[in-house]
Amino acid sequence: MDDKIGQNLLRELREQVNTLLSADHLLTALVREKGSRRDMDCLAIANQSLYRLMRIIQHLELTQTEDVPFYPQVMDLAALCRRLGQDLELLHAGLKIDFSWKLDRESLVTVADPLLLERALLNLLTNAFQAVGAGGRVGLRMALKEEQILLTVSDNGPGMPLSSREEEDPFLKRPGGLGLGLQVAQQAARLHGGLLTRHEQTGGGLSTVLSLPLRRPSGENLVKSPGIPRDPTGGFSPLMVELSPLLPPEHFLPENIE
Repeated sequence: MDDKIGQNLLRELREQVNTLLSADHLLTALVREKGSRRDMDCLAIANQSLYRLMRIIQHLELTQTEDVPFYPQVMDLAALCRRLGQDLELLHAGLKIDFSWKLDRESLVTVADPLLLERALLNLLTNAFQAVGAGGRVGLRMALKEEQILLTVSDNGPGMPLSSREEEDPFLKRPGGLGLGLQVAQQAARLHGGLLTRHEQTGGGLSTVLSLPLRRPSGENLVKSPGIPRDPTGGFSPLMVELSPLLPPEHFLPENIE
């Protein structure tokens, strides 16, 4: 598809989602005032579809264009991983997955794009959740080894598809996904000068490692603040957007997403 046509389609999709979001706000007010419990359940289903549409748009924006927004700044990567781990613990019951997380240090300050790394990690985690299904195990770990940051997502799923072992690109989609999530993580690795690798685990399952060079803040980084980038989330929670295909509809009731 021509890049210009693709950009126009994405712009149109964004506009339609914004229209649906406005209608959703009006419906929410009406249902709260006069609606029944059934009406509220229907609204939750509509909200979930809206989040899934936003997920597709964000994936396409990060994988179908070479001009990916990239705003590196001084950040604490351990704090980002801790927040993701704690937020996912709160959704444990809805996911029906045994999730655990571990940080090898309390703080890890580096120069990176926090939004892009968050989206990359969420995509890798969602891929793992989809692969293991209910009752499976998924883990997130952050470690530092020889000036390399290692962000590892592991699972006890079926491992790498047989077909991907025979292809040049080992990042073919896993069962239950479109394959765009891995491309998002690859983009994040490339822009940070890092690498994304996958390894089958002894005893089954897969480990996906996002390896990034540790970029210690310099005086210039500390003094010169980056400009405020455009917020691509559109007000949607990145966590809820990414997990929208997996969570039950009740998680998208108005009181749970406001």
